[in-house]
Amino acid sequence: MEKTKLNIVLLLGCIALCFCVQSCSIDSDDYIDSSKPFGFYRSLLMGEKFDLLERNQRKLNELHLNDRIDSTDYFSGMSNLWYKSDYDTEVIYGKLKKWVAENPQSAYANYHLGQYLYGYGFHLRGGKYRNETSNEKYEILWSYIEKAEIKIEKALQIDSNLMIAYSALIYIYRNGVAPEYDILVENVFRRAREIKDNDYTVWVAYMESKLPRWGGSYQVMKKIHMESKSVFSGRSARYADYLEGIIYIDEVNLLWKAKNNDAALEVVDKAIGKYPITVHPRLYYYKAVLLKENKEYEPCSKFAHKAIESLPYYKPSYSSNGFCQIKLKNWLNANDSYIKSILLGTKTAYGLYYLGVSYLELGNIDAAYTCFKLSEKLDASYIKYTKRHIEKLKKQKVELKILPLEALLHSAYKH
Repeated sequence: MEKTKLNIVLLLGCIALCFCVQSCSIDSDDYIDSSKPFGFYRSLLMGEKFDLLERNQRKLNELHLNDRIDSTDYFSGMSNLWYKSDYDTEVIYGKLKKWVAENPQSAYANYHLGQYLYGYGFHLRGGKYRNETSNEKYEILWSYIEKAEIKIEKALQIDSNLMIAYSALIYIYRNGVAPEYDILVENVFRRAREIKDNDYTVWVAYMESKLPRWGGSYQVMKKIHMESKSVFSGRSARYADYLEGIIYIDEVNLLWKAKNNDAALEVVDKAIGKYPITVHPRLYYYKAVLLKENKEYEPCSKFAHKAIESLPYYKPSYSSNGFCQIKLKNWLNANDSYIKSILLGTKTAYGLYYLGVSYLELGNIDAAYTCFKLSEKLDASYIKYTKRHIEKLKKQKVELKILPLEALLHSAYKH
């Protein structure tokens, strides 16, 4: 039975994590934690520091298995080795293939290559919904999903304790074409729980696999939430709250897409009121979006920052924050948010235009010109917005230059 395929590369974006790290002794100065700056993990991969990257990830996985580190640090160390914008070139792909070639028995190298292939398949497919995409592009997507499954299963064959790989498999099976995908998801969930029963990343993937759009129901999800309460206890009890937050997120998302913002705000406020301390961070994002659409820019910024603090690699939060910062004329914050939004997501005329506005206000003339011209190239209708800005730039500098966008974006986050 064929299911409508939605682009839910949510593995990076939906893991809600706020739990403080328990104190633990770590015997290496090169341990990577969540305090590292934006793009640090990617810089290790780009610099081909494969041994250092894997050594840290092994340590993170060990600490995670023993409940000595929170899910923020675990997920940050195991993910975010590239951005969605990296799919526009094959640079990251080349680095990952080199890592695997140098160490074919590395569970971590195989896992990351599998994750890259999974995301790249969606990149090649394009579109968001089934009716927007040709059958040929779906065939390409499914071929990459199959390649991803092979690599991630190999990673687990090498090291069955690599917990993040189980959640990746759940997403792969949910988005694949196997008629028995429900059975496959259940089997992976069971396998993971045999290794670590209270792995939050696995529970999130499993919970999301039961969303109504995938043939599940809120009733099933609530049952999973109730079961999770006996698994997550003590200091980790908040993870059960986060799981229930996924139900609220889906409800809000559907109301927002239906342009029923008042009802969406009611659901968000209900969830935040129910869990004032352990609210799912993506609910802060939706609160920010709804406030932005109500033109309440100061509180929008506040809630966008809350989302960013907990989910520093979740692209939509930066886009919302950037727009609100533009309206508040906080140009440095706007510039930072739009750079990260473009790096983490896809290049859009909208995002490049506002990034250009922030550069303009900061006095970076060539950077502003570059963004405006690229915005026009992506969508000619933006000329009516960029024209007056470009005329202003030409009064300040006779010869304007178009800079390499990738270098411009990444120059802000060199390590």
